[in-house]
Amino acid sequence: GLSGGGGPRRPTTVSSWPTNAGKVASVGAPITSAPAVAINPLAPSERWVVFGTGQLLSFADAASTASRTLYAIKDGGPGTPGTFATPLGRSHLQAVRETGTATVGAATKGWYMDMPAGGQIVVPPFIARGVVIWGATIPSSDPCSPGADSRIYARELGSATNRITTRVPSVSVG
Repeated sequence: GLSGGGGPRRPTTVSSWPTNAGKVASVGAPITSAPAVAINPLAPSERWVVFGTGQLLSFADAASTASRTLYAIKDGGPGTPGTFATPLGRSHLQAVRETGTATVGAATKGWYMDMPAGGQIVVPPFIARGVVIWGATIPSSDPCSPGADSRIYARELGSATNRITTRVPSVSVG
């Protein structure tokens, strides 16, 4: 899981690993790439932690049709980390569809967006000027056509507004 409080903690022993009281989120899926952390330039009092779920470490991973997700979680402000009595999960966040947005406001804890079936987020997201950019790798299920397709997404941190200027909410790269 992810820990809160100014970035990833680097415990030296297993007994010093963070407990649930120090975690930002618990998502029940593998996180195999680093999170991105940024201040929202449209709301400078907000610090966001963004990460995706997924893994492509074995043939079984490539054959999986499990839905993986990008999470964008508000974690306090520039100098003050958020405090969470329990880790946030999907039920605490707003679901965003490919064509939707999230409600903006002080009570907003964040948003998430599910990827297409089999889509894995295995490269860290990138944040620039308040826009999070990420890719989902979608392995081919056809044994006669190995490889993968990718989809690229770009969303505003706070509102999840689509920033890809074509008429589609993602760009496929094949």
